[in-house]
Amino acid sequence: RITIKNPFVKSTSSTSLNLAGSQGATQSKSFDATTVYTRIVSSVIKAMGVDESDRADKMAKDIMTRIESETRGKRAGIPFSSHQSAVENIMNECNNFMEYQDEYKRTVIVQRLARRFVTRRRAKRYREGAYRDRNAIFQIIMKSEQTYIQNLNTMIKNYLIPLRSHANSRHFGAAVISSKELEHIFSNVEEIARVHADILKSFQELADKEWPFLRGIGEVFLSKASALAVYGEYLSNFKTAQGTLNRLLKEAKFSQVYDKLSAEGNDPGLISLISIPLNQIGHYSMQLARLVKVTPPHMADHYALESAASIMTDTYNLITQAITDSSDKADLLEIQKRFVDGSLPPSFDVLSKTILMKGPINIIVQHHKKQRRMEYYYYLFSDVLLLCKPHRSQYKVKETVYLKDCDLEVDSLAVAKLCGQNSILMTDITFTNPFIITPAPKTPILILSIQDPQGRDALITPLQNILNVLHPNTKVFGVQLVDLIRRDAGDNPASLEFPGVPLVVARMVLRLLDLLDTDGIFRISCKQQDLTALKDDLELASAAGPLTTSNLDAIMSKYEVHVIANGLKTLMRDFPEPLIPFSLYDSMMSCADMVADFERTHHITEIVKEKLPPGHKETLRFIMRFLNRVAQHAKQNRMTSSNLATVFGPNIIRPYVYTIETTLSIPKANIVVEEMISHHDTMF
Repeated sequence: RITIKNPFVKSTSSTSLNLAGSQGATQSKSFDATTVYTRIVSSVIKAMGVDESDRADKMAKDIMTRIESETRGKRAGIPFSSHQSAVENIMNECNNFMEYQDEYKRTVIVQRLARRFVTRRRAKRYREGAYRDRNAIFQIIMKSEQTYIQNLNTMIKNYLIPLRSHANSRHFGAAVISSKELEHIFSNVEEIARVHADILKSFQELADKEWPFLRGIGEVFLSKASALAVYGEYLSNFKTAQGTLNRLLKEAKFSQVYDKLSAEGNDPGLISLISIPLNQIGHYSMQLARLVKVTPPHMADHYALESAASIMTDTYNLITQAITDSSDKADLLEIQKRFVDGSLPPSFDVLSKTILMKGPINIIVQHHKKQRRMEYYYYLFSDVLLLCKPHRSQYKVKETVYLKDCDLEVDSLAVAKLCGQNSILMTDITFTNPFIITPAPKTPILILSIQDPQGRDALITPLQNILNVLHPNTKVFGVQLVDLIRRDAGDNPASLEFPGVPLVVARMVLRLLDLLDTDGIFRISCKQQDLTALKDDLELASAAGPLTTSNLDAIMSKYEVHVIANGLKTLMRDFPEPLIPFSLYDSMMSCADMVADFERTHHITEIVKEKLPPGHKETLRFIMRFLNRVAQHAKQNRMTSSNLATVFGPNIIRPYVYTIETTLSIPKANIVVEEMISHHDTMF
C-alpha cells in the first residue's frame, strides 16, 4: 500500500508522484479535480511498476470512471486537499486493481500449466495411441490420391488432348483416329479427374483443420461416394477401350503418332495408363480396412469408417467381377466359334452361360452290348455339361447333359457296383478314378474318368457345387426363404416354433439371445474354417433328415458366438431373394431419400405392412425385433442400431443386379434397416 501525505508536494522517495506532468506542481495552485485525480492514479500506477506511460494513463482513466460520480459537483474550484476521502477511494481502487492483477497473473500461470499438461497428454496419446497410425494411413491415402491424379492428368495432357487434335484429321490421306475411337479409348477420364481433384481438396481441408488429431476421414469418403458413380461408364467401356487401342496400334499411321507422343511424354504408356483407374477404388478399400482396424470402436468416426470401408470393398468387388465377366464374355465368344455349326442344342445360347471348366475326359459308352472307352472333350457350364468329339479344328457336341436332374457318384465301390462286375472298369487299367453321372431316371449312366487326380478333383468340385444349387431339397444355405419354411412346416407355417420363421433362423437367434453382451457380436469376424464347418454341419444334418430343435441346438452348442453370428449373416446374404424382395428395392431406396423422419418411417411402414409377401414379413419382423434387443445392449456389445444396420443392410435390401450406382447406394439401405430396427414395434 502506498501512503501519500501531501499529494501536491514533490517527494524525494521512491514512490514520488509527479502530478503536474513535466512542468512540475505548485503547492498553492488549485487544479481541476478530475485532472488531479487522474494524474494521481496514473503516477501511483507508474510507481507500482507499470513503465509504459500510455498504458498507465489508460488504467488511470478506467479507474476514474468508477469513482467520478462521487466527486462530480464537488470538484470545481475547490482545492484538492479538501477531497481526502476521494484520494483514499482512489488508493483503494489502485490496491484492488493490483490485487486483481496478482490474481490474474496466478490464473494465467495455472492456465499455462494446465495447457502444458493437456498438450503433453495429447502428445502422449498421439505417440502411443491410434492417432499416429491413423495419420500414417491418411498420409498414404493423400499421397496415393496425388499420384493417381497426376497419372490421370498425364493421360489427358500427353495423349487425350494431342490425339483430340488428330481426330478426323488426315495423315497421308487417311484418318489417324476418329472421334468415336477417341471416345472408346478415353471414355469419361476427364470427369474422373475432376471428381478426384475434389476428393483431394476435401482431404487437404480436413488435414488443415484437424491435424494431428484427425477426425472425419470416414465422413469425407461417405460424402464423396456418390460421385464415384462416374466409374460405371469407364468400367463398362474398358474392354472396348483395350480392343480399340490394340487395333489402332497395329495401324502404321496411328502407331507413328502414338510412338511420338509416348517418347515426348516420358510416361508408362497409354496401355498402362488406361488400366490405372480400375485400381484406385481397391486402394481405398484396402486403406479404409486398415483405418478401421487401428480405430478404437469408441472413437466418433469408427462407424463412418466401417460404412465407407464396406462401400468401397463392395464397389471394388463389383469392378473386379465386371472385369472378369467382360473377360469371360470374350472367352465365350471364342468358345462359340469352336463348335461345329448345328451341333449345339436348339436355343442353347453360349453367351448367356458361365464357363467353369473345360478339358479332356474319358467316357465309357455302350456299343452293340459292349462297353468301349472313348476320348472326349468337355465344357462345364453353370447348368450344362457338353461332351464333344474333335472335328477338324472344331468340336462337335455329342452329348448334352442338363445337370438339373442329375446325380453324381464319386465313391469307387459304389461306382463299381453300379457298373457291374463285367464292366470295362474292372479290366481297363487306364480308366482310373472313375465317377458316374446319372442324367435322368431310366436313362443310361455316364461313366467318366480323368486320369490326373488333380484334374478329376478340379471337375468334381464345381460339378458337385452346381448339383447342390440345383437340388435345394436338402440344402440350408442358398435356398429361397419360402422353401426353408415349407420344408420345416409343410403346408402349415403356423405350426413352427415362431410361425413363418425358418427353424434354423429361429434357433440361431435364440442361441445369440443368451450372448447379447458379447463385444462386437456382429462386428467381429470369425475364422473362415469355423464358418465353413458350421455350414457343413447344417447341410449334413439337413441331408440326413428334417432339421429339428434338438439337432440344431446340438450344432449351435459346438461353436462360439461370433461363428453363429456370422452364420446368421451368411444365411441371410445367401437367400436368392432377400428379405426385402427385389421388386420393393426401388421403393425402399425412395424412402431413404426422404428428409423428414416421420415421412420416411410412415412410408417404410406402409411397404412392410402392405407389400411384403408371407414368410418375408414374419421373418423380417423376427430379425428386427432381435436386432433391437441387441442394440439395447450397446453399452456392453458396442453394437448400436446404426452399427447393426451397416452389418445387415446389404443382406436385407439389395438390387437384382449390382452396378456401381447401386453399390454406392448401400448407405440408403442402411438408413432403411436402421429405421426398421428402431421402430420395429410399430412397423410390423
